[in-house]
Amino acid sequence: MIVMDLGGTHLRGAVVNAKGHFGRSIKKIVGVNRSQKAIISFIGEVYKNLSDGENMALSLGIPGIVSAKTGIVFSSPHFPQWKNFKMRSELQKKLKVPVALDNDANLIALGEHKKGAARDWPTFLMVTLGTGIGGAIVIDSKIFHGTLGFAGEFGHICINPKGPICSCGGRGCLELYASASGLKRLVRTSLQGGKTPPLLKSIPRSQLGETLFILAQKKNRGVQKILDQFGFDLGIGLATLVNVTGIQKIVIGGGLLSLSPFYWKAMRQSFKAHIYRKVGQETLFRKGKLGDEAGLVGAALI
Repeated sequence: MIVMDLGGTHLRGAVVNAKGHFGRSIKKIVGVNRSQKAIISFIGEVYKNLSDGENMALSLGIPGIVSAKTGIVFSSPHFPQWKNFKMRSELQKKLKVPVALDNDANLIALGEHKKGAARDWPTFLMVTLGTGIGGAIVIDSKIFHGTLGFAGEFGHICINPKGPICSCGGRGCLELYASASGLKRLVRTSLQGGKTPPLLKSIPRSQLGETLFILAQKKNRGVQKILDQFGFDLGIGLATLVNVTGIQKIVIGGGLLSLSPFYWKAMRQSFKAHIYRKVGQETLFRKGKLGDEAGLVGAALI
């Protein structure tokens, strides 16, 4: 089997054998052309590279509103041209092999449950912090997909009804505050106020996390203030999730987990301030263990 994880920045892929062991792997930057046709072609090229001429089934994680049952991607904030995209059928037509797909955060949750931080948690919430925010609800070791098949859009919880407009059409979504794009916005606002190092002005989003980590380690006050705000906003979102679902176990993963030493305290304090007290006292947090491999591990399980 070939497994892939399509994100807002990269496409990762690998070959998995019948015993679940990983073989050849690849990581490619997603290009500027993000049309349906371009991405199908891109996935086809990566598949060809990994398959080496063999016919292998494909399992794929996709960001956005995805129906695992129908194989349709209704929309994806990182691929704005996609509307009611029959992705599974298009991939099967191109590759001539069986294709399975689901929301990327759902697959990350399955990966962490099978081999990572949630192996002993049959019921938990998965929150992924990357270019955007992904989420998954696992109940009794199964993904809860909801009535239409795409529950878990945690990034689009409103934490500020007067906030900026989100790509989803809403306003003040959590994703605008507690993701890589949210960090970029916080940095831009802080730069305008002259409160952060000017070198951040020219840093591309792909290097932002690493640069902030270095500056936070050096105890830069402006950077720490940004990460405190990031943690505060994230804590509001997490408290809302637990208040609504009653699920008191949370795994946090994604590329921004590397910055967690600098926002974790603010996140926990904000969570405590916004949660129903009894529920908050018994809520457990864990950091994801599988990193970039989580989505690929999960893809091998569907």
